[in-house]
Amino acid sequence: MNGFLYDIKRTLSGKFTIILIVLLVLITVATAYGAGISSDTAAPAQTDLVLPYVNDTGGVIHVSDYVINGYGQPVSGLSITSSIGNASINTIENYTGSSNDHGYLNFTVHSNASNFYYIYTDKYTNGNPAAYHNNEIGYYNGKMGQSDSYSTIDPCYSTYFNYSFEPIYAVILKDKANPSQISTMVYVPYINSSINNQPLSISYNISTASAGVNANNAGSGNVTEMTHPGVLIITPSLTTKDLDKNVNFFINNKTEQVVPTVSYIYTYIKPGVALQNELAIYFGILLIPIMSIFSAYFYYSKDKTSGVLESIIARPITKGKLMISRFTGNSVSFLVGLLISFGLADVILKHYTGVYISPGTFATMLIGYLVEAIGFAGLMYLITQFEKTQGQILGTGIGLLFILGFMWTTLSEALLFLLHIQSITHLLKNLLILDSISPSYYPDIIADYHLGVYSGLSASSVGINIYSVVLIGLAWVLIPSLLALYFAGKRD
Repeated sequence: MNGFLYDIKRTLSGKFTIILIVLLVLITVATAYGAGISSDTAAPAQTDLVLPYVNDTGGVIHVSDYVINGYGQPVSGLSITSSIGNASINTIENYTGSSNDHGYLNFTVHSNASNFYYIYTDKYTNGNPAAYHNNEIGYYNGKMGQSDSYSTIDPCYSTYFNYSFEPIYAVILKDKANPSQISTMVYVPYINSSINNQPLSISYNISTASAGVNANNAGSGNVTEMTHPGVLIITPSLTTKDLDKNVNFFINNKTEQVVPTVSYIYTYIKPGVALQNELAIYFGILLIPIMSIFSAYFYYSKDKTSGVLESIIARPITKGKLMISRFTGNSVSFLVGLLISFGLADVILKHYTGVYISPGTFATMLIGYLVEAIGFAGLMYLITQFEKTQGQILGTGIGLLFILGFMWTTLSEALLFLLHIQSITHLLKNLLILDSISPSYYPDIIADYHLGVYSGLSASSVGINIYSVVLIGLAWVLIPSLLALYFAGKRD
């Protein structure tokens, strides 16, 4: 094996490289675990809701419980204990049974009571009734009634109940095909004769909080009709641009709104983006720069200042080639570490959320942090050409980390404040230019390009496009390393 390849192999198999990869894996896996359990704490597949329907005919009370999970899928085999009580809430009869293969538990109770209560536990997790909540539905002179909507529960944010007619449930759910999306399920157990010839019109719109809720704004393409008992699941088309906006559902017959407006704020972020946001807090500002600085120091700067490189150069390899081999080894070690780290994170997120990191988000994180690592390594290699001692090199490297990482946002904002820029777009364009000067912020820039949003504005409107992202990335990969190579080569 020639000296060049041997030196690359030596760097890749070095102790610090192994430590680097282990640390990357441990921290990324821990972050992925946190993002996974926080984005899906209720485990939709194991969270069950009971949606009852009761009526009486000639001294017989009919009960039909429909059980669904957090995806709106029917749940079979769930044991439900409930009771029928009279107007004084004295028990008429208790009943225990399990939902069938279609999610229904049907039973009858013989009673002449025209006004009564149906009492049951309506929320279950992993088959266990929630200890904090028993639900109660009243039945008065042929109509069901409920005093309020169900309490908030994750992932079913709210369950709404119709007050005027036979019950109509609107349940906010996770979407089975894509857990980053939210679905609304409309369940109508019975359509009585008063609205039987008036199909239910179900529509939705997406609005900002300031715009308010207005049924007239529901798009014509978003209207669905329901003419018979059953279940309808509607999944609005939502993207990250809709974060913090209101999603409003309207259920009407021909003459009036029959269910209070179902409105919720879309706050869910895809698991991969959640991981990306968590990593951005410290991964890009602290961990990657520190590891890159010390990796370059141990494999190049320390050897150069201690005279070790001189003994290597005695073999047929120049200072320039030696720098290239060490720099290549540093870069490849980060590539391997990041691939392993994000690969394991992907498996963890799939386990907890049911969805893998999207290819775009995976590539964004990999390229962003790899460019940052190579950029800081290049700066260290460049510094090494001018500093004489190990202390000076490490001190300068840590100083660059402090300025380009911790202090860069403060320095940039202070500079822009002194320039008295009034236009938000102009301000963000200048902020983008300043962020481009620090490798610590390249992961954020490429993430903004992928999401299409930069500080609330369109990313393209402030200059974040494929050309600027590639140009900034190439600049940090090539400029510091090529300058280091130039000055190293001058001494051959």
